[in-house]
Amino acid sequence: MGKSTTSRASSVSDIGRYEQGLDRQPANHSALTPCDFMARAAAIYPARTAVVHGTLRRSYAETYARCRRLASALAGRGIGLGDTVSIMETRPLSKTKRW
Repeated sequence: MGKSTTSRASSVSDIGRYEQGLDRQPANHSALTPCDFMARAAAIYPARTAVVHGTLRRSYAETYARCRRLASALAGRGIGLGDTVSIMETRPLSKTKRW
């Protein structure tokens, strides 16, 4: 047991050693907003499950496509960057046919 603790401690210090001098640059860091996350997940893992609600399953590709359609519909109504959008739903997600 002591051996694994020593091994873990040395691996943690190795990580710190490799991070020295790595200031945030475009090559090693980018902020990941929820929108960026969804686009990235859809590009890298398009078939993986993103949404689970009861028996409903949606992949990242399907979820991203639906988000893009919603964003397009909102933009078509003049809603843009900085505007606040709320959803007041009277039916549970499983009963919402549009999802």
